[in-house]
Amino acid sequence: MTIETRTNDAAGREWLAAEEALGSYMLVNERTISKLTGEDAPEEVVSRVILIEEFRKRFTDLELFNIVSSNDPVVGVALLKLNTKKDPVIDLDDPAVIATIEHLKTINILTAPRAAAMLA
Repeated sequence: MTIETRTNDAAGREWLAAEEALGSYMLVNERTISKLTGEDAPEEVVSRVILIEEFRKRFTDLELFNIVSSNDPVVGVALLKLNTKKDPVIDLDDPAVIATIEHLKTINILTAPRAAAMLA
């Protein structure tokens, strides 16, 4: 791990702002500002939560038609959960979401490339 440290003054805070804009991991106290780099620096967590409406827009009209026309019980349960969800967001890393997309691929509503695109 590498630590680059500067004084917590006007110049240091300017450096801090620039580094934070780049996504650097910064530690700040009353006297110093430090930037952690290397393999020990924490990885930035990227949120993969999107609005349900944005998720719906990822489907083509034909895919949506095939989903709502499906008699498959897994699809029916997924639609019920999606339509009754209080929070209007969907986590693309949720195992249930991934499993449902995989199921849509298994029952030939989505192709493998389309399933990957849905979760990208």
